[in-house]
Amino acid sequence: MRTLLQKLEESLKQKEKELTKFFLFSFIFYTALTFVFFFPYVHIIGSLDTSMPHRFYLWIRPSEDPEEKDAQIRKRRYVEVYVGDLTQYPPIREKGVLYLIKKAVCFPGDFLAARGGEFYCNGKLIAVAYPEAPVPPISYDGRIPEGRYFVLGIHPASFDSRYMGLVSLDRITGVLIPLF
Repeated sequence: MRTLLQKLEESLKQKEKELTKFFLFSFIFYTALTFVFFFPYVHIIGSLDTSMPHRFYLWIRPSEDPEEKDAQIRKRRYVEVYVGDLTQYPPIREKGVLYLIKKAVCFPGDFLAARGGEFYCNGKLIAVAYPEAPVPPISYDGRIPEGRYFVLGIHPASFDSRYMGLVSLDRITGVLIPLF
């Protein structure tokens, strides 16, 4: 038979666990609120798109200075791209998409070769066109100019630079850090 002291100890341990969970949840919740309301240059965004490996990202407003913005993109690689005005492309027009989350894989100064549905950056194969894409893949053979980027999703059918071409620096509205 358990003694009263053992019952009290078990009850105390259970209360400690509940209290720890409560404080941990509260800390995470209030930290998130702090980011949302007090740091307009940083917030958490989510994506339901299956073309990227993560669902939640820490969004950072990029620098206004083109050189600093380029450095941020090269460091973080994941970017938010504005595509709301590209209504000539069926994936954008039909779904009413405004922003895409992609990964920058080929940068200004890199050599991009896009031929026959295969895409090479500095001689390394980085992507293959999806055979059932609603638009044909781009053709390109040369150095990527300043202020332009080749961006990709990880899903084979992702709508990205394979079809819409190089993305200009001014279309990149956020630099992202994957969370989970």
